[in-house]
Amino acid sequence: MTDASRTVLEHLRDANAFQWYVILLLLIVLYVYAVEVERRNWNVSFAGLAFWGMLLAVCGVVAAKLLPADRHLRVLGVPNRWALAGAGAAAAVAVEIVLNTMGALTWEWSWWRAGMPLLVWLIGYLPFFLVAYWVHDMPKVRSKAAAVGALLGMDALALIVFVSVGWI
Repeated sequence: MTDASRTVLEHLRDANAFQWYVILLLLIVLYVYAVEVERRNWNVSFAGLAFWGMLLAVCGVVAAKLLPADRHLRVLGVPNRWALAGAGAAAAVAVEIVLNTMGALTWEWSWWRAGMPLLVWLIGYLPFFLVAYWVHDMPKVRSKAAAVGALLGMDALALIVFVSVGWI
């Protein structure tokens, strides 16, 4: 484990570092999902969960809400799901670069850096958007639930493995 990773881990496990705004953020996330569930907007709800199962809680909901209703619409000649996934991934990379420049996000690998944004875009974010859109467009709620369940199951398995080997 790198020094930066150890420092972050120590900070995360320090109860004195707790801030009450975390509760507010959690409630906002829950509210966002509650609104979508209340509207029975399963496409957006499951797309958000698919994205979260892979990365972030609200980002998937926002990404899904930005999708045009017409799945076949093209943006600059590119299918809209691919165009919006590419744009969303580019925006996420830009945020990472800003956070890294500020010192709020540490990159530990030489190949994962601002000088190589294509790799961060391609591996770090594009798959999350594409999977969220794929789940969004599934025709049946049961299929959406199965896909999200599989993603969350993989997350749970990874957590168990990483805790058992001491990485978390």
